[in-house]
Amino acid sequence: MRFCFVMLPFEYYSPVSGGAIATVTMNVVRELLKQGHEAVVLSVDDGQPGYAAGEVRQMPMETQGPVGGFVSHLEARLRRWDWPNQGRFWRAVHQELQMVNPDVVVLANDLVGAAEVRKVLPGVRVVVWVHNECHSSGDTAAGLASADAFLSCSQYIQEWLLRNCKVSPDRVHNAYAGVDGSLFYPSSHRPSEGLRLLFTGRLDPNKGVDLAVEVLRKMKLAGLPVSLTVAGHSWFYRRAGVGADPFLASLRKAMSEMEVDWLGHVPRRWIPAVMREHDVSLVISRSQEPFGLVVLEAMASGLAVMASPHGGLSEACGEAGIFVDPENTSQIAQKLGVLCADRNQLRKWQQLSIQRAARASWKNTADVLLKASGQNNPIAIT
Repeated sequence: MRFCFVMLPFEYYSPVSGGAIATVTMNVVRELLKQGHEAVVLSVDDGQPGYAAGEVRQMPMETQGPVGGFVSHLEARLRRWDWPNQGRFWRAVHQELQMVNPDVVVLANDLVGAAEVRKVLPGVRVVVWVHNECHSSGDTAAGLASADAFLSCSQYIQEWLLRNCKVSPDRVHNAYAGVDGSLFYPSSHRPSEGLRLLFTGRLDPNKGVDLAVEVLRKMKLAGLPVSLTVAGHSWFYRRAGVGADPFLASLRKAMSEMEVDWLGHVPRRWIPAVMREHDVSLVISRSQEPFGLVVLEAMASGLAVMASPHGGLSEACGEAGIFVDPENTSQIAQKLGVLCADRNQLRKWQQLSIQRAARASWKNTADVLLKASGQNNPIAIT
């Protein structure tokens, strides 16, 4: 089969500027290619290196002057588009789809795009992959009706999709993410002194990075040998700068006072090495996470995972997660204190992590997509 994955213009197919959706797409494309299928990825070119998996077709979205930008914003409002230049984006996609002529088109987090695909390929099978609670001001009714099947990244997102979009349950397939064990694996050597904590993610209040710093403060006040590394940046504040946002200014001050090792944005290729240098991953989100790819990557790297039981995080962690109330930093510090004092307890949770991650295969994810695309492949249970 010939697949075509359409990346939205702000979801770059890149190990530098891409996020979780790009990571999932790349790994699934690799699995499809292994099984003898073809895969094309349409992605806007942002000037960063792209993933090499699949036939990548980058679509330049030329910038406009002030007048053109104003016209684009006005047109987007009048047409109820979700972003400026949406019309230009879909005209480029239409042209590429006609040249690719795929059997299956896969759209990520796009509840209206299936109707656009139908304009040029009325007979193609369209699969909408829902990675988050996504919303649109456009014609979602037409978009949802034009899709043949939906993939959800977790049971939590599947229930959201059924509840909010009124999609028939037989059209929704739950496709858990996997993890690449050749990249994410435990270190062969871990020092015995001190507890090394890791926060990986966007510097956003919803992600709980400030809570991780507060936990560190309480543990240091208790005299515990502990350190914290933060790997991430404030993606939504590129133009204004870190200092322009009160939360980020306060966070940077607190990280400096607590001697947090802030790495900034870490390219994907360096994430496995960073993870292997730590003992515990803190995934203490305040918000309802759709799944939590970082959970599987940390577990495969041999880290114990302390997480919020919010959204799909409980599904990502399974029986291997140490669940906490993210707002109860005293409870978190106490539980981490136990791991700091009892290395056997720490190793127990780390071993549970490794066992959990071993069941998360990208082949399973690709098999769910194949089933949604009309192939009746057996699907292993994660």
